[in-house]
Amino acid sequence: MIYQQGGGRGPSVIDFWKNRIKDKYGIDMSEKNDPNNPNPKKWDVKNLMLIDSSLFKINNALNGKLKSLVGGATFKWGEHKRTGPKDLSTYDGLTYGTTITFNTLGNNAIRGMNILHEFGHLMDNSPGMVDVFSRDPGINNPGFLTDKGYLNRLALVDQSQDMIQHPLSVYTDDPSKRIIAQQEHWADIFANYVAGNMDLSVPGPGTAMHNFVTGVLAPFTGTP
Repeated sequence: MIYQQGGGRGPSVIDFWKNRIKDKYGIDMSEKNDPNNPNPKKWDVKNLMLIDSSLFKINNALNGKLKSLVGGATFKWGEHKRTGPKDLSTYDGLTYGTTITFNTLGNNAIRGMNILHEFGHLMDNSPGMVDVFSRDPGINNPGFLTDKGYLNRLALVDQSQDMIQHPLSVYTDDPSKRIIAQQEHWADIFANYVAGNMDLSVPGPGTAMHNFVTGVLAPFTGTP
């Protein structure tokens, strides 16, 4: 079969990767607009391959259950918008329902940890799992939180900012903000679990975090 960049005989390389992701993982790599992404970018090979490799890692972490858990989800690509002149950020992600939009500047590559982080939100939004992970009481385990309610970086091997993208506090008098914080904590915990970035070398925050995530995933994926 001949693959071309566009037009001509046979499907394009873009179509090959879209179809591969759809067939293997049940995820639609869409270019359709919606209110949260009115001007979606057209997928390129580089980012489709990044998505595919990330989904491979996630599927392994989920004991091969990725498609059965979130099949029917939609991924899109959009333009990252900075909030002001002092904002030097280069990417963001937004999960709404079972759709994820990954935003980058221009044709920049999507960040791997952002893919894993937003997938954590997707799991928490999917039918049969809505808020199951972020509202589990174990998300507030002091074993992997600081005394101010932030995820403890000592739980991680790589403690850089990229590994904890949303250091929000879970200790707040506003219940709605507390739930949002817990949702962000879950997404970061899941991302570091898939990335193999929890420090399991000694008993401590890393093992507490690892035990939490394996425990809440077990009813859906079985025992690792």
